[in-house]
Amino acid sequence: MNRTEKLRRLAEKESLFGPGKKHLKRVISPQLLRDITASEEQTADPQILCFIQWCLLTLARGSEAITARWSHIDFDRKIWTIPGGNQIPLSPQAVAVLLRLQALDLNALFLFPARNNPGETMCQERATMELRKLSEGKLSIHDFRAVACAMMKEAKFEEELIKSVFFPDPCFPPEIRTEIMAWWGRQTGIDDKPQHRPCYSLTEMLSVENKTAAEIPGKLAT
Repeated sequence: MNRTEKLRRLAEKESLFGPGKKHLKRVISPQLLRDITASEEQTADPQILCFIQWCLLTLARGSEAITARWSHIDFDRKIWTIPGGNQIPLSPQAVAVLLRLQALDLNALFLFPARNNPGETMCQERATMELRKLSEGKLSIHDFRAVACAMMKEAKFEEELIKSVFFPDPCFPPEIRTEIMAWWGRQTGIDDKPQHRPCYSLTEMLSVENKTAAEIPGKLAT
């Protein structure tokens, strides 16, 4: 099975590119996402808010985020390695969430440890309940992926490039995914920098596959 077919099947399995999530576009707005990320005063537990923002910014599944360990994070390369080989490039906004977690001084193996047992993960249901409250019942953690997919389609990213965000492929340069995720972070309001969109089409992306990160930032479009 070639790379394109593999991505297509994975996407169809999760229904990100099918009709299953169309209803979300009617109830989710960029403003709602910004309200969620600006909810520090509403959220009693900063760890829960960090978890919600981590899921929002990395577009990881909740089960992947809840079991993330500090040993999985490469700060120098800005990479999160999920057991099984998946490497998630981290946008500046996602790194900022990690720094806020470090400031909480939870002293645990996991990014999101249990309150009374740092050797265990926190209960994901706590974050689910908080997100339901912040979004007035409109969102679950998994919905972030569908919302982001819909917004990327509206921003005219090529479909195969969008799929590479949700199903990382080693054939795609990680710097490009980082650029897209930084764009996504700006849509959520976590970063108030000007709203730039990476101008890569799939053809452009493959043409820069062997370039270094230092060569890539000039490829942005307003």
